[in-house]
Amino acid sequence: MDENVTISKEQKWTSLFLSSAASALMLTNASFVFTRQDKFSGFMPISIVLCAVSVVLTVIVLFSVILNYKKLSEKKRSVISLMLILLLCGIEISLCVSAVIDLNAKRNAKNSAVLFIKDKYGIDAEAVGYSGYTSSYSGVREETVKMTADGKEFTVMFISRDENEKHTADDLQADEIKQAIIDEVSRVYPNGLLRDVGIYNYDFISSRTVFEKYFNGTNLDEVIVNCRGDIEVDYADTEFDLEDPLFEKLNKWHIAPYFTSFDTAAHLEEFVWENEPKTGFIRNEQYAKYAPYINDCVEYNYNKENNKREIIRKSYNIKSCGEFDYLFRDIAENEKGAEKIEQRFAKYADTALGKPVTKVYKREYSGSSSFFIYYSLEKLNGTTVENIEAAWISDSAGSNNAFGTQKAEVIGNYAVFVLPYYVEEFIIVGTSGYNEDNQR
Repeated sequence: MDENVTISKEQKWTSLFLSSAASALMLTNASFVFTRQDKFSGFMPISIVLCAVSVVLTVIVLFSVILNYKKLSEKKRSVISLMLILLLCGIEISLCVSAVIDLNAKRNAKNSAVLFIKDKYGIDAEAVGYSGYTSSYSGVREETVKMTADGKEFTVMFISRDENEKHTADDLQADEIKQAIIDEVSRVYPNGLLRDVGIYNYDFISSRTVFEKYFNGTNLDEVIVNCRGDIEVDYADTEFDLEDPLFEKLNKWHIAPYFTSFDTAAHLEEFVWENEPKTGFIRNEQYAKYAPYINDCVEYNYNKENNKREIIRKSYNIKSCGEFDYLFRDIAENEKGAEKIEQRFAKYADTALGKPVTKVYKREYSGSSSFFIYYSLEKLNGTTVENIEAAWISDSAGSNNAFGTQKAEVIGNYAVFVLPYYVEEFIIVGTSGYNEDNQR
């Protein structure tokens, strides 16, 4: 009776082992196929689940073998050994299949890239590199092939969103197309200093500067139809006309213009010399520091109310309080503010607050733009700009004890202070080398 029970347990264990091993083998193969094969790229989460299940089953198999191996007959040991060998072989085969699929993808992409360039430009090119990327969320597959022809390197890109939406593009004419945009601007506003020009194809995940259609010199509208970009040019003593067809054309092309005119060529040259091209907040701050010398400016704007792209004239609207000029947010004198600033610095700062150069001012808290002070160098009258600084405090900067000082930068005829956007109260003070007897 006991013997029958023992045999039944072995049969159950053997059956469990064989089914687990077989399942692990099949799931391992399936997971590799789902992961690597392009047409299954959208099923990445499935492949992850399959891999996890196969690992669990494989662990169960190995753990069962370790616990029961000595209890089994010689015949069953041979069967188990054979199954383990088959499992390992299956994994090895899966790896090989994965490598073959990857190799075929590279070969197909390279061949397609060579044919695409031949058909588009009529030239023979060589594929010298390949990389591919599949989004684990959308299943979109993007491939990049590095090419060379006549000593010039360029890129061909493929993207496949589904069976009905596939795009192929290259950047062989990227410089030529950028120059065509520059030429359109220069015909209307010559003598500008080009700061930056960029154009990106948003059909692709990485928004690369690639184009599907051939540019023949006259079909720019068709070539950049799916692109977005911007062009930044600086001028001296120039006035822009928003009614000019150029701006309508740039808006149609989704090319955002950032044109700035300085009052003199000297200030333009100084700005360009001191500032590398930047974007976003840093770019805005670069130009705001030179606001007293900017006489015209146009830029792209997205109008949320009517959901339209538009090109507008930007005005810096510099204001004055009598002691200095300033930009962004109104300010007002705060007669009692000096004591508060002195107490804040006396309690938390390592050094005492310097002697007042201006009155204390209070400004409205702003969560977006830095605050700019333009202090005339004429008022220093013998004291260098290194001997003054702006001291500020704020109770809206995430701390009730926020404070700091800011040195000035000499720009033209001004000592320019750039204070944090959360500044609420401030004063310009003199440092150790400051001589108040020399001040006007």
